[in-house]
Formats: sequence, structure tokens, C-alpha cells
Amino acid sequence: KPVLPVVMAVEWFARLARALFPQRSSVQLRDVRVVRGIVLTGFDGLGDHFTILATKGVKGVELELRDTSNALRYAAVIEPSESAAKAEPLNGAVLGESPWQGTEIYSSNTLFHGRDFQVIRTVDGVSPIGARATLASTADLAWPNDAWETDPAAIDGALQLAILCGIPAIGPTLPLRIGRIGYTGGVVTSPIHCALLVRSQSPERVVCDITLVGSDGATIADLVGVEMYAVPSGNTTNTVLTATNV
Repeated sequence: KPVLPVVMAVEWFARLARALFPQRSSVQLRDVRVVRGIVLTGFDGLGDHFTILATKGVKGVELELRDTSNALRYAAVIEPSESAAKAEPLNGAVLGESPWQGTEIYSSNTLFHGRDFQVIRTVDGVSPIGARATLASTADLAWPNDAWETDPAAIDGALQLAILCGIPAIGPTLPLRIGRIGYTGGVVTSPIHCALLVRSQSPERVVCDITLVGSDGATIADLVGVEMYAVPSGNTTNTVLTATNV
């Protein structure tokens, strides 16, 4: 079933953040939460419709994505800041050879993502403490030439790498919360280098930091405190969050 990718909710939140704070040098998102995933029932028909609300709250400008029944599905907080979020770096960690090569990256035992979300080009190294991968960008995947505020395909690729990293330890996982997302704005061309550092791990959850860097060495995005939760066996209908099967 096609679902709303969490990265599209992030993109919509980022566009609203920029519209609300157009003069700030850095606008980022904090406490991005998946309250409940969305199956796109109108994907092959008249489409699905959502409302994004911005409210000034005690934590800052709070964002909510609600469906047509007014149920809360995604939430975040806008954080205008002069300094962008910074993920903890993987640096010179020694990584082992990836167990996933070529078509093994997207298979029934690894990632469920359809053609338009098959972002990972290579997994360049894996260990219990982290991983590296090379990703395609939104600009390279024939997505619409839109006024992107983030690079949603690349960010989805980062979350896909987090799913792969969780498989050996706790099985399939899905992202339910991201502490902070810093982004430079817009999309770049491939290759994008992705570095993931595992910060903590339990039988139910993996927490990691992820950095995306362009071929010129410039940082594209930092995802700080990405919380990946184990998928209950046989109960994925309401938890599949990161890509459409197209």
C-alpha cells in the first residue's frame, strides 16, 4: 500500500518554516514526530488531502499535519537559529564490508521501497557503531522539478540506511522521531555521502545521528537523534512511514 513518506511531511514543514521566518539565516525543525502513519487511499484516484497548522506554543512555533478527519498524524517545532543542527560525526571509525550489494539493498529481506525511492546506490561500510553509504538526490531521480526546501530523496535515503543498520540487531525498524533536522535548502546532484553514527541501542530502539554531505564536501543535512523503533511482527499497516511502493 502506498503511504505518505515522512520526508514529505518534513518538506512541507520546512516550506512553512521558511515562509514564516524568511529573514532568518537558519531555520530548522525540532522534535519531528510521527503520531500515526498515513496510508494514501486516494493515491490512484482523486488524491489525499491534509492540513498543516502552525501555532505559537510554549516550545516555539508548533506544526501539525492533520488529515481530513482532523486527526493528528505528524508534528514538529520550528526552530529559528543562527547555528544549524549538527550531527555527531562518525569520523574515522573502522567499518566492515557491507552485507548488502546491488539488488540485495532492496529486497523482501531488507528495504521495501519502490522504484522512485530506491535512493541508496552503495552501502560502503557497516559496523555496530555506524555505517556509510552513497546516495542519489532528488534531482537525479526524475522527481518533479519543484522548489524543494530540503532534499527529500536524500533524507529518505539516510533513513533507509538507518533501517538497514537496525536489521542485524533488532530486525526491521521505522523512524518515529527525529530530535533536530538542520538543512541547507534545496537539492544537489549526486553523489551524496551519508554517514550514520549509532548513539544508543536497545531491543526495541536504535538512536543515531546522520550527516549528508555533497561531492564538494558541503553539508546538505544533519539529522540529530533519529529514533528508529522495531516493527511489531505482522503489524506494519499503520507503521510503514518512509516510502511509497511505486
